[in-house]
Amino acid sequence: MTAVGRSALIPSALMLLASCGSPGSPQPKITTAELSGTWNGSGGSVLTFNEDHSFSTQNLDLGLGLPASEGCGNITDTGEWEFLSVPGVSGPTPTTYDEGNLVALAFPDRFDGCDSEFTTWQVNGPLGLCLSLDPDSPCAGYVLVKAMPRLPAFRHRRR
Repeated sequence: MTAVGRSALIPSALMLLASCGSPGSPQPKITTAELSGTWNGSGGSVLTFNEDHSFSTQNLDLGLGLPASEGCGNITDTGEWEFLSVPGVSGPTPTTYDEGNLVALAFPDRFDGCDSEFTTWQVNGPLGLCLSLDPDSPCAGYVLVKAMPRLPAFRHRRR
């Protein structure tokens, strides 16, 4: 490839990188408040994010047949979460970034390689979190969808 050909690719690559997390992107940025709450997946998977950057899981399958994560199927545990920077780098503290489209989960009491990353995902439907297995295909894993808060039951008063 000629120097002119390479220089023509650079603006295209920069535009592609800049579009990640922008409005209309399939990977929208979300805030801590938007992430906080309970997210449900198939097979009874539940992931609950708290605003203090702690999380809990129930039956969360992070194994997905990958050799490095054999002991990570159906995890019920707790840990700490954080947003990662655009290139996927952790901040000095879990609260460094107050928004993002890539969320890292750390299980401090587990030594089996189950720490993982989820990316936001939204294409013609509700916002989801997708287990990030491949940077070239950000939604190759399964999707978790945020549960709607339950409204208090309406009671009809008799007259």
